[in-house]
Amino acid sequence: MLSIPNVDKCIGNTRTEIIQETHTWTASATTQYIWWVNGIPGSGKTTIARTVELELAQENIVVSVIRKPMDGVQLPSMSEVIGSIAYNLARGLDTITQDMYQGCFQKSLVLLESAFLDSVIKPLKAAEMSKQLIDKKVVIILDGLDQYGSSKTRSGLIELFSEGIADVPSCFRFLITSRPEEDIVRALSSKSHIKEIKLDIH
Repeated sequence: MLSIPNVDKCIGNTRTEIIQETHTWTASATTQYIWWVNGIPGSGKTTIARTVELELAQENIVVSVIRKPMDGVQLPSMSEVIGSIAYNLARGLDTITQDMYQGCFQKSLVLLESAFLDSVIKPLKAAEMSKQLIDKKVVIILDGLDQYGSSKTRSGLIELFSEGIADVPSCFRFLITSRPEEDIVRALSSKSHIKEIKLDIH
């Protein structure tokens, strides 16, 4: 079970414009289904992720959140991250729970890309085509991508984000936060399906 940090919701005008944009993003038919928020420590990445989670949860949106571990807590592997995404979505989408569980655990998450497609994307697409997700949006929030594993162990999943997901469900959105680590910047920058948001400390 991933730990939940004690992070407060954005207050006042803190990154207000970004928070407001997420509502438009989730409701639109944009092809930029991945938002990547990056910045140095203290720039507000986790606060934004937490605020988006709280606000979207009040709407008709299924939110799966993988939170940045607290200091001193053992980091989960990337396979555990994918398993947590599938588990959280399965809880929020009862109609496709079985498919998500099977895709996630039967493959033992040996191949990260395949596991993510089989346990998350394919069940969402099947549910969308069978009209089980009418008027629903699904947002996955992965806070602190740079803190999960090494550049080597996370390379498969980052490559999947970089190259894009074929036939991605229109209900699907992915919000990623990270520090601007070299491997992540190289993979996610200047991609047509990814909106990059750079944070500065004012």
